[in-house]
Amino acid sequence: MHIRAYASRDAELLADIWLAASLQAHPFVPAAYWQGNRARMVAEYLPQSENYVLEDSSGSLCGFISMLGRHIAALFIAPAAQGKGYGTALLRHVQQLHDELTLRVYALNTDSVHFYQYHGFCTTHSRTDPATGAVELSMHWQKN
Repeated sequence: MHIRAYASRDAELLADIWLAASLQAHPFVPAAYWQGNRARMVAEYLPQSENYVLEDSSGSLCGFISMLGRHIAALFIAPAAQGKGYGTALLRHVQQLHDELTLRVYALNTDSVHFYQYHGFCTTHSRTDPATGAVELSMHWQKN
């Protein structure tokens, strides 16, 4: 596995990974919400973020993490590549670059909530996401 900086040529594939993983992880949000935001992912969200992509041993893109300063805006692994430590590798990569990190995650996405808790994140507060109506948890991590 190899982590590298994002290149604009990655945008379409990363948007596909984001869409597939979002649909799988968030069945409590209508699919049309995710499908309707795919173009914004390519045109706005990825270009505005500091992104790192993970390639498997064959060079295929399997996932990515997007940073806005010290805030994790996105961490997505292709559904077929989940459970192989790729999310942990990406998270550890940005933990090495920052002394503290924040993120938001849907409370009903319990697998992700547990993943972040396992990696030292603590919930600081919750709110209802106005775009989806789902409860989001704000989480924080600080280097020891």
